[in-house]
Amino acid sequence: MWAIALLIGVVFLIHLNGFLRGAWKPQIDAFLSVCWIVLLVIIFIQLSWKIGLAWVAGSYLLGFVLRPLAAVAASMILRR
Repeated sequence: MWAIALLIGVVFLIHLNGFLRGAWKPQIDAFLSVCWIVLLVIIFIQLSWKIGLAWVAGSYLLGFVLRPLAAVAASMILRR
């Protein structure tokens, strides 16, 4: 399902950006947050509100799982 892939990607990038540094960090974080909200609104519209709430909770649980992977990826990026 396309929405699951997008949600995983956006949540991973949000957490990855949290570990990186740079001048564009606030702008990237704002853009990714808007993408996350737009994705959730689309899910609320296309599916029911119950599934939308499940996706909100699921994205936080997904962030809990993806945070260590984002930390490893950020350390590899910053090591270069």
